[in-house]
Amino acid sequence: MPLQPTSDLVAVNFIRSLVGIVAARVATTLPKDDEAIEDGFLVVTAIPGGSPGVYVALRSPVVNLTSWAVNRTSGKPPWGRANQILETVYMALINKPALPRKLVFTEGDYEDAQILSAYLLTEPARVPGDEGSYARYTTEMMLHWRLT
Repeated sequence: MPLQPTSDLVAVNFIRSLVGIVAARVATTLPKDDEAIEDGFLVVTAIPGGSPGVYVALRSPVVNLTSWAVNRTSGKPPWGRANQILETVYMALINKPALPRKLVFTEGDYEDAQILSAYLLTEPARVPGDEGSYARYTTEMMLHWRLT
């Protein structure tokens, strides 16, 4: 019997499917290797907020999107690279991806999911304060999905 996917898994796979997003650079955790982060990386995490349906099997999580980029050879954070990832997500959502969209999970034995809608709740915001050469931006996305 297939497993039911989590909102994290659904959100990661949905974002990986968006136009302009490099699927290998989207996950629920940041890689430890700076080389994997250099050109930009997106961390996706469902956060408290939103709600599961009371009478219908509809999930509506709020998802945090945190984009990262690093300069391995200088101390200057690559703010533009980090921001561009979230701008790419935003434009893909604004340009109305074909929704509803069926997600078929290629890793693990999960039931398929269907994305009904997705949109940003906040403007991408710069997160200053890293003393290294990391740049970080963050935003929140509302996602409505169900099992197929």
